[in-house]
This record gives sequence, structure tokens and C-alpha cells, in this order.
Amino acid sequence: GKLCKFLHDTFPAYATKLKRNKANLLGNLYGDNCWAWVKEFQNRTVEEAYQIYGSSQSFEQFKKSYADGNCGKQTYAMLQKYGFKP
Repeated sequence: GKLCKFLHDTFPAYATKLKRNKANLLGNLYGDNCWAWVKEFQNRTVEEAYQIYGSSQSFEQFKKSYADGNCGKQTYAMLQKYGFKP
């Protein structure tokens, strides 16, 4: 819940990537919506993250592994850079 709330509060423009359905209108930030929000964050920060973490691989390889919608070590580090406190 904490991650979803942070994404919602910090990056409201990412809401355009969420499914449009009745649950969203009621504030559903979890499941597929949280995954979509994380993936959008990753897509918007991939170049910055590549400069920090990806020097041992091509940009395309890094992007494929980083921008997958899952929160790994690199994604959490980038989220913390933007103010997330786990």
C-alpha cells in the first residue's frame, strides 16, 4: 500500500496509464494498477537509471530488464531518489 500511495501522490500524471473502470473511480491503486504505475515510472526514469546501473550492458538490454513493471533493487533505489521511504 505504501508504494501505491507514494506513486499516486508523487506522480499523479501517471494515472493515464491505469485501466479505466469502476474500481479506479473508487481509488483502486493496487494489483494491475500499481504494476502499470511502476512500469510508467520505470519508462520515465530508464535513461537516468541506465547512467547509474547499466554500464555493463547495452541500453536496450538494460531497458528490457529494468522497465518490466516489477520492483527490483534498482527500481527501489530510483524510487528512493525521488523521495520514497520504504
